[in-house]
Amino acid sequence: MLVKEMLNKIMVKEMTIKELADQFDVSTRTIQLKIKKLGYEWDKVFIVMLEKNQNL
Repeated sequence: MLVKEMLNKIMVKEMTIKELADQFDVSTRTIQLKIKKLGYEWDKVFIVMLEKNQNL
């Protein structure tokens, strides 16, 4: 699964950060940091991601 596909599934609530972390055997914090490094930011409730950089 491509990164953009994973992010889209998270945004539409088809996948959670916890499920993604379990799939790759890392912590949820690690997944959140990786997503942030890609140029995405979380809103206040940690559900919707605001896209800062469209070049994935």
